[in-house]
Amino acid sequence: MGYSGVLALAFICIVVISSIAAIMVINFSIHESIGEAIGEEANIRVFMLGEELRIDDGYISQDGHEVFINITNVGEASVPIKDFKFIDVIVVYKDVNKNVKILWVPYEETPNQLSDCWFLNDVFIDNRSGDIINPIRISSTGCSGLWDPGETIEITIYLKDQISAEDLIFILICSPRGRKASITL
Repeated sequence: MGYSGVLALAFICIVVISSIAAIMVINFSIHESIGEAIGEEANIRVFMLGEELRIDDGYISQDGHEVFINITNVGEASVPIKDFKFIDVIVVYKDVNKNVKILWVPYEETPNQLSDCWFLNDVFIDNRSGDIINPIRISSTGCSGLWDPGETIEITIYLKDQISAEDLIFILICSPRGRKASITL
């Protein structure tokens, strides 16, 4: 075998070894990315576990435009009032014409009766109005504070459509971190 054969064999060996090394690096990178993704998913799930909502009760107003709901934070995490805009409130009901409506209702700090919305009425702890730790302040200029574990908030869902008094209404509330609670009135 001459020099050209030895050089060709050396070149082939270099290409094979480089290819194997590249495959190993890519394989390790993929496994590292998967490991990081699993870790992030676990962190998200732990974060979600700290938040839990419970709808205690609710009722529909006499005029059929407002629904009042009491929701208790039974989790371990506080929810900042500034995150209320990320709470989803979905209402399924029949209007007075018996049309089924499915409606996502946005949060409003200051209620208006021009559009469908939900807003915060009051905060309770141990069936007493008021809040001691990280108090929630409700004013005409806006809201501030934290909805802490053990606290119950009363919200009002205002609907432009009048709700039929004899039909059921279903309400689903989803927290900023994805925890759900529902009630049928």
